[in-house]
Amino acid sequence: MRKEVALARKKIDSVNKELKPLGHTVQKKEREYKEALEAFNEKNREKVQLITKLTEVSQLILKSFSFFYLLNIVIGDSEEKAHARQKAE
Repeated sequence: MRKEVALARKKIDSVNKELKPLGHTVQKKEREYKEALEAFNEKNREKVQLITKLTEVSQLILKSFSFFYLLNIVIGDSEEKAHARQKAE
């Protein structure tokens, strides 16, 4: 019985010896995965911020174009009325 227990312990120690480096490798890969995931999430947050800023700038540009378009219409109408008055005089 003692021999069987000693043999079983020897096998367990042998298996543990083989598993130990694998455990270290798994832990290292888990750290690498976690770091890669954090970097990905950070880049994703930056991307969202840039898209938000781009959307804001695009809206400002559209508002500016609309303003200048309307301003051009108003100035154009005023100039046409001024020309019409000059012709009438």
